[in-house]
Amino acid sequence: MAEIAVNLVISKLRPLLSDEAKLLLGVHKEVAEIKDSLEHIRAFTKDADAMAAKEDRSNIVKLWVKQVQEVAERIEDVIEEYKIRVAELQPDQPSKSKGFLKKVSHQFKSLKHRREITLKIQNIRKLLFQIKGKNDRFKFKEQGSSSNTKEVTWHDPRLAAHFIGEAEVVGINDSIEDVTALLVKGTSKLATISVIGMGGIGKTTLAKKAFDNPRVKEHFNCRIWITVSQSYNMEGLLKEMIRQYYKAMGQTAPEEINTFNVISLVFKLRESLQNKRCVVVFDDVCDEEFWGSIMHVFDDDDKGTRIITTTRYYDVSTSCRKFSIVFIHEMQPLPPEKAMELFCNKAFKHSVFEWNCPPELEELSFDIVERCQGLPLAIVVIGGLLSIKEMIVSEWTSFLDNLSFELDSDPHLANIKKILSYGYHDLPYYLKSCFLYFGMYPEDYSIRCSRLIKQWIAEGFVKEDEKGNTLEEIANEYLSELIHRSLVQVSSVSVDGKAKHCHIHDLLHEFILSKTAELNFCQVLGKKDSSFYGRCQRLSINHSTDNVLNANEKSQIWDDLSHGKSKNMRRYRYPLSFLFIDTQMGNQPGELVGKFLHRGIANGHLLRLQILDLEHVYKPQLPENLGDLTHLIYLSLRWTLLEIIPSSIGKLLNLQTLDLKHTNMKALPSSIQKLQKLKHIYITGSTIRPQLAMQYLQSLKNLHTLKGLFLESYPDLSIGLDQAPSNQRKSKGLYEGLGMLINLRELEIELELIPSQLEIVIKHVIKLKHLQSLKLTSYSATESFGHLKLESFSGLENLSRLELSGVIDNPSIFINTNGLPKNLTRLTLVDSALRDDPIPVLQKLHNLRSLYLNDGSYTGRSIVCSTGGFPQLLVLKMSFLFNLKEVIVEELAMQKLVELEIVNCRNLEVLTGLKNLETLQQLKLTDISKEFISTIEETKGKTLDNLAIIVRRPCERNSEFMHI
Repeated sequence: MAEIAVNLVISKLRPLLSDEAKLLLGVHKEVAEIKDSLEHIRAFTKDADAMAAKEDRSNIVKLWVKQVQEVAERIEDVIEEYKIRVAELQPDQPSKSKGFLKKVSHQFKSLKHRREITLKIQNIRKLLFQIKGKNDRFKFKEQGSSSNTKEVTWHDPRLAAHFIGEAEVVGINDSIEDVTALLVKGTSKLATISVIGMGGIGKTTLAKKAFDNPRVKEHFNCRIWITVSQSYNMEGLLKEMIRQYYKAMGQTAPEEINTFNVISLVFKLRESLQNKRCVVVFDDVCDEEFWGSIMHVFDDDDKGTRIITTTRYYDVSTSCRKFSIVFIHEMQPLPPEKAMELFCNKAFKHSVFEWNCPPELEELSFDIVERCQGLPLAIVVIGGLLSIKEMIVSEWTSFLDNLSFELDSDPHLANIKKILSYGYHDLPYYLKSCFLYFGMYPEDYSIRCSRLIKQWIAEGFVKEDEKGNTLEEIANEYLSELIHRSLVQVSSVSVDGKAKHCHIHDLLHEFILSKTAELNFCQVLGKKDSSFYGRCQRLSINHSTDNVLNANEKSQIWDDLSHGKSKNMRRYRYPLSFLFIDTQMGNQPGELVGKFLHRGIANGHLLRLQILDLEHVYKPQLPENLGDLTHLIYLSLRWTLLEIIPSSIGKLLNLQTLDLKHTNMKALPSSIQKLQKLKHIYITGSTIRPQLAMQYLQSLKNLHTLKGLFLESYPDLSIGLDQAPSNQRKSKGLYEGLGMLINLRELEIELELIPSQLEIVIKHVIKLKHLQSLKLTSYSATESFGHLKLESFSGLENLSRLELSGVIDNPSIFINTNGLPKNLTRLTLVDSALRDDPIPVLQKLHNLRSLYLNDGSYTGRSIVCSTGGFPQLLVLKMSFLFNLKEVIVEELAMQKLVELEIVNCRNLEVLTGLKNLETLQQLKLTDISKEFISTIEETKGKTLDNLAIIVRRPCERNSEFMHI
């Protein structure tokens, strides 16, 4: 409780005492003393929190912890109030900020607020002095006296394995085989396999392993996985089923399903699944009513369709008997030997002991595992926690002593949740805040990692290190550590091994919600809890935007606190973060959000916002006073289909992330040029006028990410991109220079340019030495394909991901081994029209993990992968290479390849050396000749029994699968 609050406040006081020292007129000494007192108290907060959490401790200790937390909150509120007062005097134009501190320090002297803030600071200082004097009385241990409290960022170069490797599965192999057999054998009638067990026992793991089994992939025409959870929306769930069905068929779901109601969606699904053998997983079904609509989706047509459900409730399983045969698989806790094996896999995997328990820790390990009562999730969390501790008896004994205290009072499920909480309690403070932030998202919500880490940064959770890493890189390390500790699970990964989406287990989500309520960390509003109570600085509305905003429209919490009219003003805390987790369509949510924002900004309640996330809220009507949110750091309007944003956005001088992806905006406001702190901008470039976009964006020299930019031919482009001399700059065209964005890390740009202009763009792109990811797409107004005349990319030493779309007019860049950076991990070529086989050069890129040769990227007849080539390649995809007749894989080539996909290479006759790909797990073939399939079938039968080969042949209306 106290630890998080104190550390967050200290992090806010430090810049206040340095960069803005001139503004702390008359109170600089008091603020410095407050910081020193907090530094002293912080040394004891971790131990104090642990003592207060124990049920046998006196209320005096708990009271002390609560007092520390409340004083920290009061300091934070005063800081935010102070920053608001300063912002009121801040100039709109960055160019006018010269001498700003001097000017404001003079004006601030006469403000009546100065006396009020000074008085609050002095009162807080007195309270801290009293609290500080109680430290010795309780004999708290000073933080840092034990190795488990070191506040250093953990680094492990082997973390990538957690993203791309398969998690250890212990003790459920027989269950996996049983469920798999029920899926692929037995009755041809519709059947449901219901996996039942307590939370954390491994139901989802079992279902996933069976779902991904090669035999299952071959047996079924399509596979659909749906996560249900307690807060499911039937309409949204049915739409997701349709989308997954069409994806499995190699098609795109029709847009019209967005207008369908539940009945229409059921009819659509029933029609689609007819005469198909499908397996559908419904993960985490919580009530019997779920089957009311779902049961009508499935027609028992003797095709052998299977349903898998995971649930904690027996009645949910038996209720399926209304429409299908039911097989119940009840999971049991792991037996001691398997529990110990799983524990060792997690605790000693990355140690010198390599999965084996050292003799001196065996007895302690058995005792720890015994306390977990065979619950896999508890074992994994605690094993992950201990894996980063020192492997010494005293360290582990101390851990076991604390663990024993929690378990001895009550051995039931409630205490297993307490076991899981140890993963949280052992976190350093900077990770605790990051972990608690998952409470802002709904249960079973798969979070885009880039979205999450940018919100962490905006919150101030991520601190700079001494190595010069960017905050984004540090935040990714934070997420990696949470994954390594088994507190966060990876939902999806990119082919280069990085997490794309993540989530947390239901039990951990429940723990987080209880902890956030205890700490006043955040409030989640939804169907069950729709009223603000005003004590949290972070608010999230989950799936019920219209209900929540209607319920709070006349709430007293919206009294004008800034004018002192509310009786609750002393208790009210102004929100710093607001997330709308909403997927509703229609005008009402957008209108309500607009009214909500206008009112909250006008009366001052939202003026301290640092994060505003409206992703998926349909066309929110943003008020003109949006620009008054001068502390805003993160603004997301992704998937809002918004057509315009207020010009006042130019007043958001602290904005670092602006996400306009999947909006219908035609232009960016000119005021966007003022956002000099902007680091990340995402746009849908095809809808925005490119001349204005480049003119406005070129001045944003702190940009790290620019995605969605579109450039079309324009007479003055060469001037703009060439950064004309000062005497010519006034005559620049509407475009401005890419070469000026020298800090870019990620760039995605679409081009429709004449050759001379294209050369200029490429010339400036290769000067962006910090680039890590680059996507260039070229179009032509007169030809079927755009063209790219490239220069060597070898100077881009940090570049790891490269995608090129368009005919490459100078393919010698691929013939020359120095034409591509050596650190590439992902390469995608589209419409490149390469005549010579590029593989002899590309296979020398020893860090390459994935290669995509798509849509006529190669026009030759054969591809040869030589011995030793592509030593790290995991994924190879070749599509629409119409001239390709032969693929040869020599011995010891592509020795780590996991997935090979060939799409619409209709003239392909032979794949020689398939047997050499010993690590290959999946071979996906789409629209391939029958003769070629016959040769594959023969090879598989001889040497590749474990290879899943999936053949897809498009029909006139639908795609139909044939499995070998």
